[in-house]
Amino acid sequence: SASGAAGSSNAVAGTVNVLVSNSQSLASVGDYAKITAQDDVMITAESNSKLVTVMAGVALATSGAAAGATINVNVLNRLTEAKIGQGAVIISKGGSVVIQTLSKDWALIITAAGGVSTSSTAVSGNIQTTVAQNKTTALVGDNTKITAYDSVGIVADHTSNVYLVSPTVSISGATGVGATAVTAVLRNEVSAGAGNNTKITAYAMKNSETAGILTSNRNQRRKGIVISALGSEQILMLGIGASGTSSTAVSGVIDTLVIMNKVNAHVGNNARMKSGASKSDDTDGDGEADEESSSGDIDVEAEDNSVIYNFGGAVAASGSTGVGATIVTLVLDKEVKASIGAGSTTEATGNINVNAKADDNVFLVAVSFAASGSTSVGLGGSVLIFQNE
Repeated sequence: SASGAAGSSNAVAGTVNVLVSNSQSLASVGDYAKITAQDDVMITAESNSKLVTVMAGVALATSGAAAGATINVNVLNRLTEAKIGQGAVIISKGGSVVIQTLSKDWALIITAAGGVSTSSTAVSGNIQTTVAQNKTTALVGDNTKITAYDSVGIVADHTSNVYLVSPTVSISGATGVGATAVTAVLRNEVSAGAGNNTKITAYAMKNSETAGILTSNRNQRRKGIVISALGSEQILMLGIGASGTSSTAVSGVIDTLVIMNKVNAHVGNNARMKSGASKSDDTDGDGEADEESSSGDIDVEAEDNSVIYNFGGAVAASGSTGVGATIVTLVLDKEVKASIGAGSTTEATGNINVNAKADDNVFLVAVSFAASGSTSVGLGGSVLIFQNE
């Protein structure tokens, strides 16, 4: 959306956008349900979202004042969930049982404002606010029993790409004032787990290209039991303010980014997990030992990878007085956990792994530049608050 105004006297242009989005993708098996399949059992919830928002307001005046303003507010809520209720019985006689959620979000939000006056005052203001919450869960309820000839996967995987851009320009033959305020609060919760008193058995007996569980953090399939919570974020915030005048130029940018991530892979209390088969196991359910063995692993893993760019810049150029000020704030609060509850028993013919991993690449830049024929003031500050558990 865009608005514009032009005139020989005063000119004013403004654009306002408010977007509220709520979406759900749900796949579920009810309490005490019983499912038996000759091959795979797949319980999958998937969401794929793309958002592009472009807002602009530009005012042009040849002899009077010009004012351009843009307000852009986006509130985004998304739930992606796959679950099995309590007390259910799920059996795959010849394949795998997979409970998985896959969510992907891609957003490009551009907010621009400009004011141009050849002889009088030019003012431009730009406010962009984004609040997004994503919840991605794959859960198995209490007292549930899952048995698979091959493998069992409980996987929650969320990928987020967010790009926020806010330029503001004021050009005047007299006084120019440009102000940019960009605020984003992004919260992601990714959870994969099995409840209390669950019993999960994966015999890992299948020997084909499709055997095992494939997750986005591995190139190869894994046979056995995989409980995996995965998060990945790439975020760019760019706030720019520029003023150019023959008299007084003032430009300011306030750039605030808050990111809160919780990634959790867990097994409840008093659970029982068995992966792989020994010769005494009855893998096909006929009541007799099969005299076959296999290697199966148990993996409980939580991973989150973040790449964050937060840049704020203010430029003021004037024939008399120039003032440029920039404040950039980044708050990153991350919790990544993998756990097996008290009283639980695990048995595997292969490896047992419980891993939590966080990888963060953060780039924070605040730039202020002022140039004038008389007085120049440039102020810049950046604040980083980082908490990783």
